[in-house]
Amino acid sequence: MTQKQFLELCDFARIKMSNTKEPQHNWDHVRRVGENAIKIVELLGIKDKIDHKLLLSACNIHDLAISQHKPYKPSFFGSLVNNLFEGCLINRYLPKVLQNFNLDEKDREILLTAVRNHPLSFPYKHLNRNKDLYSKILQDADTLDMFSVERIKLFEENEKIYKSYKVAGYFKNPILSYGLRNLCKFLNFPELAQKFKSDW
Repeated sequence: MTQKQFLELCDFARIKMSNTKEPQHNWDHVRRVGENAIKIVELLGIKDKIDHKLLLSACNIHDLAISQHKPYKPSFFGSLVNNLFEGCLINRYLPKVLQNFNLDEKDREILLTAVRNHPLSFPYKHLNRNKDLYSKILQDADTLDMFSVERIKLFEENEKIYKSYKVAGYFKNPILSYGLRNLCKFLNFPELAQKFKSDW
């Protein structure tokens, strides 16, 4: 991937994700996932095995499909439905988007594969342990953000705005407690759990 392609795709994603009405999947979330991905690469010592521009591009576009899904009414349950059917949304939306960036076939396939494979780690344990490195890193980077201080704070802010988030808030603490206790079971690289939890 060229620097020009990377910057064009990043700008496109930033504009789309900054204007989304989806409360839990916005540009701040995407940015944190990218930061997690870079940290994962460093912790695992695999800088020479991936293209950083491709990895960050996958992070930048991984939630484009659900953020642009219309009609969308911001709610916890709307997020849950989108989450369960995210693969269908990705297949319908993302290939058309990537056609606009003059990517070579190999780079486009890496991005599509990673984004298609990223959902459903928590709480479903649908992991990518036998799949490609980009899919593993993106999925773990996304899962780890779910338990970040920033993401939890955003959920609590949405509890004050959206009625269904307030209902879901009653289950928040036991779900977070369970997820944090068992975080290694929801990661392709289980060793990351302790390394990330020590920073939270």
